Amino acid sequence: MTRMPAHRILSFTDPRLGMRMAEARADDMATRAAMQILDDLLAATGDGLIAAPAIGLPVRCLALRRGAEVIHVLNPAIPAAGDFALNRAETSPLTGPIRRHVWRARQVTLTGTHPTGLPVHELLEGRMAVLAQQALDLLDNRAGFDWITPFHRAWVASSDPALRARAEAVNRALHLAPWQGDPGIPADTPLVALDRRQVQIRGDAGQPVALLDAGDPALPIDATDRRCLGILFTAPALRQVMILSRHRAALAVSLLTILPGITLHHPASGWPQRAMERMQLSAACRVTALRDPPPLPDGPDPKMDAIVMDGADDWLEGPEAAALMRQQARRLNGNGGIAVICCASASAMIEDLLQAVFPSVHVIDERQAGTLYLAFRSRPDLPAAHARALRLSNQLGRPGLVQPATGGWRILTKSGERRAP
Repeated sequence: MTRMPAHRILSFTDPRLGMRMAEARADDMATRAAMQILDDLLAATGDGLIAAPAIGLPVRCLALRRGAEVIHVLNPAIPAAGDFALNRAETSPLTGPIRRHVWRARQVTLTGTHPTGLPVHELLEGRMAVLAQQALDLLDNRAGFDWITPFHRAWVASSDPALRARAEAVNRALHLAPWQGDPGIPADTPLVALDRRQVQIRGDAGQPVALLDAGDPALPIDATDRRCLGILFTAPALRQVMILSRHRAALAVSLLTILPGITLHHPASGWPQRAMERMQLSAACRVTALRDPPPLPDGPDPKMDAIVMDGADDWLEGPEAAALMRQQARRLNGNGGIAVICCASASAMIEDLLQAVFPSVHVIDERQAGTLYLAFRSRPDLPAAHARALRLSNQLGRPGLVQPATGGWRILTKSGERRAP
């Protein structure tokens, strides 16, 4: 029977990783304990390289195994490195399935001292070279996990298996996406990496739709999406959300990655369905067309807690605009549900339309995010709404969304006129 090691690799969230490193000495009890534990771990895992801090011992030593040979290296260093390249979708023992793109040397020279006092000089290539650099990051870099984002922390901390699986699928899809300029990329590829952080969502016909941050897809890159996300936090509930424009697809991804119980409704036409499938988000999505009849008051179909529209959509200038907007109002939950219309700038046409349909309309004018109209079926309790946004932002580890959620609200009195609430 194989003996299982009593120790395991720590997670990046473990506070023991912040302890100050001590120099390794062959006659030191902590160093000897570290070497024994590293032996056990490598015997169970096969070829690899592990540093002592990864098992909770702040000692500057590591062990590497190749075949039957295990080498302990005290006070290791990498004095020479070469053949640098971007290591795409890299994972590490301490961060588990979390992937990132990082520059690594494909060949390194590892030096240090053997416990017998003899010098160690090892040439490492490929995977072993990457493991050595990860180990030295842990030993030498006090900010070795500064690339970890709130998205990663929420993923690891979550006790909801559905949310964890969703976060892992999104992270994997974004980091395994082909890069712009790679040879042989099909024209209809749903996700394309533009650089280490930005991934482009493409529609099913191959047209650019939106941008995602591969490191933190829960926080939109686009200023309008980010402002809109904060505003949605003011809603009493976010179980049923409808997004009517494909250009807000990044907002949809954000909502789906942070709210496990949400159902996202979207139109069939123009929606980047293949991109959502690639990120394994389509199971939480439902097709709901603009012209679908709104749910009956006592019917089985749910009301929408929020509806997001784009002011540039053609239907808003058509002859059916008023009738379709009334239909969306009836679709909206009357108990604090919010309709958000995102515009590049103030629009008298949109203001007149909303005031003809909704009894309460607010507006936020911002240089980066444009003009956002917020429409309600009844007058909102703003202090309570802003308190909800504050609470949810803090619960999700997103204090930066408090200002987008609460700042700049004005009551639209009539077209072109605003006053403080």
